[in-house]
Amino acid sequence: YRLHVTYGTLTVTPRRIAVMADSVHETYDGDTWSAPTATVAHADGGAFGLVSGDRCAVENKNKIIYIRNAGTVANDYAASDYVIRDAFGRDVTRNYQIISVKAGTLTLDKRAITITTETDEREYDGKPLKNTDCKYEGLIPGQTIGADTQTVTQITNVGTVENKTQFIISADRQIVTANYAVTYVYGTLTVTPRKVWIETASA
Repeated sequence: YRLHVTYGTLTVTPRRIAVMADSVHETYDGDTWSAPTATVAHADGGAFGLVSGDRCAVENKNKIIYIRNAGTVANDYAASDYVIRDAFGRDVTRNYQIISVKAGTLTLDKRAITITTETDEREYDGKPLKNTDCKYEGLIPGQTIGADTQTVTQITNVGTVENKTQFIISADRQIVTANYAVTYVYGTLTVTPRKVWIETASA
């Protein structure tokens, strides 16, 4: 026999996938949050997106989106930002075709804190009575709290007022009060009458 061989071809086409950036929904804790990973589905409605063991994520630290303060930002990446690796860590991105990309969200809720202003009392002496101390519950360790000097409540004459002094929360010399949902419990400042003895003169 004289053989004539005609070779066929074996072709593996890229797997078509739809990528959705993962999301974060947490409460403000002073840390930085990100979600560089993604959830992947088959673009043509197949049962699975990535081959078993493969994972998809943004690896370039300069492109990763972060959130640190309370609020919401879009976790939005381009298809070219994603790298797909197999279970052994090998880059297999070329085996996939990203057909669509959807953004996730990064959300940090405000942290609840209760601030209780001090109660104080003093006999009238003609000088303003004020108290800028407080008790608090919910402050992140390492952060500090101090009275806003523009809002200090004071009383000079006899009477009672609520101590509505407001407080500022700081971290690393930055004001972070806006990251808290503050509930105030006001104490009172009271000035009592000064007791005096009046002695009349004798004739």
